[in-house]
Amino acid sequence: MKKDIRKLKKDIRKLKKDIRKLKKDIRKLEKDIRKLEKDIRKLKKDIRKLKKDIRKLKKDIRKLKKDIRKLKKDIRKLEKDIRKLKKDIRKLEKDIRKLKKDIRKLEKDIRKLKKDIRKLKKDIRKLEKDIRKLKKDIRKLEKDIRKLEKDTTTYNQDDTRFVATPI
Repeated sequence: MKKDIRKLKKDIRKLKKDIRKLKKDIRKLEKDIRKLEKDIRKLKKDIRKLKKDIRKLKKDIRKLKKDIRKLKKDIRKLEKDIRKLKKDIRKLEKDIRKLKKDIRKLEKDIRKLKKDIRKLKKDIRKLEKDIRKLKKDIRKLEKDIRKLEKDTTTYNQDDTRFVATPI
């Protein structure tokens, strides 16, 4: 029996040691559980934040897709406008070439008209000179006519006297 008691005491010591070890393990496990619970709460918080971020990102993606569609539409419109503007530019360039041709023709016509004007001015000066000469000639002729009329009147008077005198 002594042996049994020793054995039992030994078993009790061993059991006490095991209990202490188990208590220590329990405290460690409880500490680990608290840490894990804390980590779980943090992870849950992170998950909520990530879900919120995902919702925001999805919203941003939808907005970006909408913006992309609008930009593509704007690009198509701008490309259409560019094609129209290029067409207008080609037409304007054609019109400019035609206008330049017309301008060259008009400039040629203007040069000819200026030449004609110079010639006409020269002709006018000559005609004015001729007119002055003709006016001078007319005045001379009028003077000659007056003299002739005077001479004729005198001659007629002489002639009348001659006819009126008896022979």
